[in-house]
Amino acid sequence: MTLLEPGIRHDPPVTPPPQSPDFRQNALATIIRHRFSITLSLVLLALTVITQQVLVMGPLVSLDYAIHNLRFDLRFPQFYDAMLYLVMIGQRGPTAIVALIIAGVLARRRGTWRPLLLLGFALLALNGVVGAAKLSIGRALPADNTAAVFVSNGIIFPSGHAANVVVTWGIAAYLLTRYGPARRYDTGIIITTAASLIVGIGSIYLDTHWTTDILAGWLAGVAILMITIHLDQRFPVARPKHRAPTVTNRGEERIPAHR
Repeated sequence: MTLLEPGIRHDPPVTPPPQSPDFRQNALATIIRHRFSITLSLVLLALTVITQQVLVMGPLVSLDYAIHNLRFDLRFPQFYDAMLYLVMIGQRGPTAIVALIIAGVLARRRGTWRPLLLLGFALLALNGVVGAAKLSIGRALPADNTAAVFVSNGIIFPSGHAANVVVTWGIAAYLLTRYGPARRYDTGIIITTAASLIVGIGSIYLDTHWTTDILAGWLAGVAILMITIHLDQRFPVARPKHRAPTVTNRGEERIPAHR
């Protein structure tokens, strides 16, 4: 039995009302509405953390040394030739030519420069961002047995092959779905992911890159690809509501049907 002091009002404890389903739905809707900003922020945060670890020779660099010392190329030499050719799918020249052909065909069929402009923007951003990072950080090659930075011959962080395979394969798959005959984004995502894994695993096997080089390259490529796709969807191609009539050989006017 609780004794109450006279003249003092004692209110019962107030318990907060349980969260209604509307609150949870609104929170989920907010996350979905800002999913691009949230995802891009997480990608850039991960890229920043890896870069910081590389610059200060943090714990992640210990992982680089551990994987480098496994020397998969010496343990499994029978795969060397195959890996040497497989990593070519991440080389900038051949992949850019294929992507350029795809963008050019789609641009001609759709009557818009947008596919070519998107590809050009992605490639310029790729070369600018990754190239500047390589020159600024100057990380040593695994063949030097040191992951030191700011060395004269170091241009491997982040991996250009890893970034390039994400951007070129990803933008080609996106263009084929957005402006071409493909119907599902899933197929393009699966193919791009598989190609990225092949390039990453092959580079680590050949001992041409540290593991963090590959991770940073993937993240940089994902960020560039996300921004390119977002710009395309944020500013869609404007189409005229009415087309000018064309004149046939008989002098009759014919208005083309809308597509």
